[in-house]
Amino acid sequence: MALANVLVERHGRVARVTVNRPDKLNALNVATRNDIVAAFEELARDDEVRVVVVTGAGEKAFVAGADINEFAGTTAVGQRAVMRGSRAFDAVEDCPKPVIAMINGFALGGGLHVSGGVYLRPGPNGVVRESRQPSSITASPPSPYTEAGCSSRRAPSMWASSAA
Repeated sequence: MALANVLVERHGRVARVTVNRPDKLNALNVATRNDIVAAFEELARDDEVRVVVVTGAGEKAFVAGADINEFAGTTAVGQRAVMRGSRAFDAVEDCPKPVIAMINGFALGGGLHVSGGVYLRPGPNGVVRESRQPSSITASPPSPYTEAGCSSRRAPSMWASSAA
C-alpha cells in the first residue's frame, strides 16, 4: 500500500504503522488522518497480522496534534469540520487486533487521541502503561492540558484509568 504520510511495515505477525511527517512533528493533516484510516482498515483485514505498533517518525514527536496550517483562513466552525472529517482516531481504537503505541516524543492533541485507542503505551525509560480498557489512556485528572487533548467519548475512561 502506497500512502503519502504513513508507513506500514510488516515483520512476521507484527505490523508497524509510522506517522511519517517528522519535519512537521508528525502533525495530523487531512491526508495523514486518511492514511491512518486506510492503514488500519487494511491491517484489520490481514489475517497474518496479530498485533499493530503505531509510532511517529523522528526523535521529537509521536504525534504533535493537528496541523494548524490547514486552519489558516478558516473560522472556528471550519476548523472543527476539518478535524471531524476523518475517523483516524476511531480506526485505531476500533482495530480488532491489539495496538501498542510506541510514544517516542511529544503526544499532544491528536497524539493523545491516537494513543487513547491502544492497549499498551511503552514510554520513556521503558515504562509501560497498560490500559485497563482498550479505549483508555493513562492521563492526569482533568486539567486544561488533558481537556484540550481528548474527546468527550474518550475522556471519562482516560481519567478513570489514570495511574496514580
